[in-house]
Amino acid sequence: MQRFVIGGVLILATVVGGLPSAAEADTPPAPNILFLFADDWGRQASAYAALDAADGLSRIVQTPNFDRLAAEGTLFRSAFVNAPSCTPCRSSLLSGQHFWKTGRGAILQGARWDESIPSWPLLLADAGYHIGKSLKVWTPGTPTDAPIGGQRFAYERAGTRFNRFSQQIDEQLALGKELEVAREELLAEVQQNFEQFLDARPDDRPFCYWFGPTNTHRTWVAGSGEQHWGIDPDRLRGSLPPFLPDVDVIREDMADYLGEIQAFDAGIGRLLAVLERRGELEQTLVVVSGDHGPPGFLRGKCNLYDFGTAVPLVIRGPGVARGEVADPLVSLIDLAPTLLEAAGVPVPDVMDGKSLWPLL
Repeated sequence: MQRFVIGGVLILATVVGGLPSAAEADTPPAPNILFLFADDWGRQASAYAALDAADGLSRIVQTPNFDRLAAEGTLFRSAFVNAPSCTPCRSSLLSGQHFWKTGRGAILQGARWDESIPSWPLLLADAGYHIGKSLKVWTPGTPTDAPIGGQRFAYERAGTRFNRFSQQIDEQLALGKELEVAREELLAEVQQNFEQFLDARPDDRPFCYWFGPTNTHRTWVAGSGEQHWGIDPDRLRGSLPPFLPDVDVIREDMADYLGEIQAFDAGIGRLLAVLERRGELEQTLVVVSGDHGPPGFLRGKCNLYDFGTAVPLVIRGPGVARGEVADPLVSLIDLAPTLLEAAGVPVPDVMDGKSLWPLL
């Protein structure tokens, strides 16, 4: 007999050979999990504008799909990473442990995962989840069953061009395509990869899908924020953080970065639309965040200031309070036990993170 907490409800269940189905046990079905994780995306989203009057960047950027999830779920005001660099952050995120406990898995150059360290996506797979990813994760382990793209669990046959969003748009515009047509091609790629993943799922299994684009990671096309998204750099005058020079080149660079955030948000919208069309949104736990602050800006990525360590975080789905704002300080290492608990999978004792369900 094992004790699980699902959506705040204590469940006693006997688990044999993976997850029990609703027909096999009088328990809520394990939720699907859609994990959306942007590379180098700090805490800049329009849902935060109302929470922090000094946050000029969140007043400029427009993230309607992230904002929708905040309105329908719980928005975290004080979410941080424990290392503002991609590889150590992701090693801690996957393991639910502080990055310095993940050995070479936390080292950017020559990273190697210690197979003895449990990671939540593979624990879900062991428990019966259909798991997959598109674009960047930093998947632990050496792939031995890699049917697609040379990587384990990868669903990328529709393409990976979304990673270079502004570059791809510019190339298509140079060929004479209309902006909306070029944008639709990239969003269709996002949708088709997700559709292929869902089509490969056995009917009776919950899924966990990781969407990890890198378009918010440098480099992006200079001037793309205004040209692709209508973000006039002059609108940023007086809205930059006080530690950044309020000059033309910085305002344009930041506008381009905000444009890439809006591209990621458009990708969120396309994935949510797939779930709605298939009637699966209400059975899916949707989690959205980023691995650290903006790259190449003072106090951002690789710097231990809030601008480098604060990240957006929203969770929406079964058992999650709607329209709430969670104020307590949380770390992304808390996501591993949170997701395992939601799925009814025992949380390994080695995990340092604490489940967020009491806040949800």
